[in-house]
Amino acid sequence: DNCTIGSHTSVGDNCILKDVELNNSLIFTDCKIDCQTKIANSIIGKGARVTKKESDDRVHNLILGDRAVVEL
Repeated sequence: DNCTIGSHTSVGDNCILKDVELNNSLIFTDCKIDCQTKIANSIIGKGARVTKKESDDRVHNLILGDRAVVEL
């Protein structure tokens, strides 16, 4: 719903995409992305969830795997 999948983007099976623009990214299977934003140059692993935070308190809640890279 209301998503744009741009060039050089691959989306795996069973993904739910809503209110997102994706460019130059790999989205693996069983992901849920509902965040009202643009995601680019990204790799999102199996079963990952990306959601919009309801409050704007500038605090980020992260769960990261080994050797993860995050830019905030």
